[in-house]
Amino acid sequence: MLKNIIQEYYDRMYVCEGQKWDLEHEVRKRDYEAAIVSGRPGREARGAKSISTGHGDREALAACHSTCNLHD
Repeated sequence: MLKNIIQEYYDRMYVCEGQKWDLEHEVRKRDYEAAIVSGRPGREARGAKSISTGHGDREALAACHSTCNLHD
């Protein structure tokens, strides 16, 4: 029984980590594209990790957390 619970949590975390990676990748891609369009190939265009504070990113992250149901 305990083994099943642990496996269930592992599976949920595995899905959440995948979704987190996808979101982070999308943010880096958008930052890179914005830098190219604006003609400022600085930090973002070189592929450095940057932090986005857009509302869309927070909403997507909140949706990810609600999908994972980690607080059950």
